[in-house]
Amino acid sequence: MKKFKLKDLSPELMRSLISLKTKDEIFAFANKNNLEISDKQVEKLIQIAGQASSLSAEDLDKVVGGGWHGNPWFETS
Repeated sequence: MKKFKLKDLSPELMRSLISLKTKDEIFAFANKNNLEISDKQVEKLIQIAGQASSLSAEDLDKVVGGGWHGNPWFETS
């Protein structure tokens, strides 16, 4: 399994990920895409998804296009 890094996701996977709301959905997404994700990363994704719901479609497109590149929350070794 490959370690989860947000910057490595394709735009299509990012769009799918943004729509997920629960831990179980995110863990299933990671498993389906052969990604190893930590509880801490899942919690942060849920927090970000809650904030993203208040963003415009244009803002979400910017994020999907790589606006989170280099985010230390998801840079794990």
